[in-house]
Amino acid sequence: TYITRKVSLKTPAQGLRVTADFFRPPTTDVKVLYKVLNTDVETPFDDLGWKYFNTTGAPDTTTEADARNYKEYEFTADDLNEFSAFSIKIVGQGTNAAEPIRIRDLRVIALAT
Repeated sequence: TYITRKVSLKTPAQGLRVTADFFRPPTTDVKVLYKVLNTDVETPFDDLGWKYFNTTGAPDTTTEADARNYKEYEFTADDLNEFSAFSIKIVGQGTNAAEPIRIRDLRVIALAT
């Protein structure tokens, strides 16, 4: 599990896009979650719950696992309520602890209209 720090925005946003290169052996799966601090909510950021991208944490398009190469995955959440802070959580799951997922080139963009 990897969790980013809280990212505070100067300008509120309504969407998130996460792009990353994953090395994902066939026995593994990856789920990506997010949490956002809505501009009209007084709840402390640490008390907010995590939400899955695409309702299951799956990428926008299906990409086959590949035990030899990194492949790019993209996750998007559009039409969110206006938010001023966010965090991303990446969860790797697998049946063989000797073959974990690996991540490189993580990019997160807050989208404003």
